[in-house]
Amino acid sequence: ARFAKLHPTPMSETIFRSEPTEHEANRLRLMLRTWEAISTERELPGVLASLADVLVHLVPFDSIGIIDFTVPNEVPDEDGDLHRLLALHVVGVAPIDGETPEQLAARSERYAQPPPLSETRPLLPYPKQQEQREVAGEPYTCDDLLEKDGWFRHEYHLARDGVRSYAAVPLVMRGQVLGVAAFIRLKQRPFPPNERE
Repeated sequence: ARFAKLHPTPMSETIFRSEPTEHEANRLRLMLRTWEAISTERELPGVLASLADVLVHLVPFDSIGIIDFTVPNEVPDEDGDLHRLLALHVVGVAPIDGETPEQLAARSERYAQPPPLSETRPLLPYPKQQEQREVAGEPYTCDDLLEKDGWFRHEYHLARDGVRSYAAVPLVMRGQVLGVAAFIRLKQRPFPPNERE
């Protein structure tokens, strides 16, 4: 009786629940399909292509890129941007062996001629320290770049390239954010909670 007062929820519903909820089961199936798809790939572009094949039907996006925060570019952009695009996959565009991410983007009709950027926003400074949610691997989403009052430097580049919405999933190792996997949408469309899990 004393134990029941301390733990009003029956143990069979908490600790000893053997059957996952439908949501948990679907998430586990998706994780398994993703792992199966990417585990056979050796090169990062192939990993992104396999990942896109699994996810694009559940989380629609136009491209996925891996941005490296650890190694600065040889030549920074005109505004000093030192983040490096390691790999890019554009949905529906087959890569060519030896092609750089920038060459793939230039060859893709969607990115080759983005609409001109008619307005810009003030640039915001990046936070000095990594936020706890980043270190925990929680995604950051921007539902519409053109609705923001200010942009981080990378958001200016995204807007200039025709991007309207994006989700950035931190790539974390030993408590350090090494980069992000960026899921890009050229047309404005929010990322609802079920697409961020």
